[in-house]
Amino acid sequence: MDNLTQAFNQFISIRMEYIADSVLHQSNDYKQSILECNQLFQDLQENLPQQYKEILQDYDTNTTLLQGIAESLMYKQGLKDGYRLKQMLTDS
Repeated sequence: MDNLTQAFNQFISIRMEYIADSVLHQSNDYKQSILECNQLFQDLQENLPQQYKEILQDYDTNTTLLQGIAESLMYKQGLKDGYRLKQMLTDS
């Protein structure tokens, strides 16, 4: 079962990377938001004292990890929902 779980998680990772590369980067809203976030982060990095720059970097790293976990959990739930929906439609 561990091999199946590992393969499933790898599939999810590959699929999410594909979506990020092909779908998100096609979105002008997404591209604009990324540019704004990057600029805000850069502005903070340039204007904060060194001790706070490290805290900001740690915060950014942790929020990125949290976002990755949330996206993975949502993707898994979406797959489960899709499977259940298919079952419901087939049973009807």
